[in-house]
Amino acid sequence: MSQSIRNWFNWRGWAVLFSAIAIVLGLAAILSPAFRGFIGHATTAAWASAIATFLAAGIALFISGAESRRRQRDQVAMAALYAAYLAPKFERYCDDLDDIRAIAIFSKDEQTAMLQIREKLGSLKFDVTPEQVMHLVPLERHAAHRIAHGLATVEVACSDMKSMLEPMTTPAGYMRKLAEELSEATDHVTVATRTCKALAAKYAIPPTGAELSGHR
Repeated sequence: MSQSIRNWFNWRGWAVLFSAIAIVLGLAAILSPAFRGFIGHATTAAWASAIATFLAAGIALFISGAESRRRQRDQVAMAALYAAYLAPKFERYCDDLDDIRAIAIFSKDEQTAMLQIREKLGSLKFDVTPEQVMHLVPLERHAAHRIAHGLATVEVACSDMKSMLEPMTTPAGYMRKLAEELSEATDHVTVATRTCKALAAKYAIPPTGAELSGHR
């Protein structure tokens, strides 16, 4: 079977085929008394009813599956749109968290480090909403859930620091705990950002030279 025939013989081809079979059977029933007797037999009617029910169920499952696949493709395309928009913001966010984490890990003066971290966390800008992150749920490797966990971890750390009336008198071991929390948050968001970039790259394709010059 050639490629052109295979391309034509999709669901339209099957519809034409079954329509032709139905027409032939109808003409045979009209023109042949024996065939009319066969069609009118109770056993034949029972088998025809069973086959029709089976075919109807099969068609319903096929349509349902096709609709489900279409919705899934639409959801992935929408997730790719948000991934293309949010991935650069996630990258900048991770860079800022890396700077803060480095202060928490490597600073020898804990009091100075605490003041620097509090200032940097307070000025940390990230205008991504939970509703936007929700659109990333179709992404692989649980990217949306990792991002949500990382963002929540940083929010809790910021809230804890703001609740301290005197940052110079932090509890023992707090700096180490803060470094671990920031490391966990950064790791979650970093890995998820790679997933966002990979999906966005499939849709947000850089324009070609022909497109930039105005040629299609």
